[in-house]
Amino acid sequence: MADNMNGWQKLEKVQESVKDGKPQEAEKITSTITDPTSQKIFMETLASRCSSGSAGLPSCEIVGAEGNTKAVKFKGEHPMTVSRDESGGSSSLKVTDDAPSTGKKVMDTLRSAKDFLVNLPSEIADGARSAVKETTKVGDALNRSNTADSELNRRWENQLKKAEGK
Repeated sequence: MADNMNGWQKLEKVQESVKDGKPQEAEKITSTITDPTSQKIFMETLASRCSSGSAGLPSCEIVGAEGNTKAVKFKGEHPMTVSRDESGGSSSLKVTDDAPSTGKKVMDTLRSAKDFLVNLPSEIADGARSAVKETTKVGDALNRSNTADSELNRRWENQLKKAEGK
């Protein structure tokens, strides 16, 4: 379908996709623009329409110099970026969905909660160590915990000595 459109029709369809928040549809259309000169004209026209606000597009940020637009970053309810990649001797247009996905937000929240819970015991122990001076019995016991010289190991050694009569 996009192959049968002229450049102006493709530009109009991409603008509609940006307004509607459909980056996949915009990607399908821009992938049919393969000629580097056509890509450059497409990006310049899109940047011009966005900056003038005449096409009803959301606010945008234009990356690159005038006459050499590298990307147009659309903001608002459906953020996305239309960019021109000229790496490796070839040129292509790409559309990136900049909206954070709900799944990503949930996973980031779960990951930070897990990190908090994993670090909580050490944070509590660190807080207890700082609250109790190093020279007190409690501070000394905390410093020796989980070592061969811990309070528990000392009690066992004392009980063995008493049992052996030493």
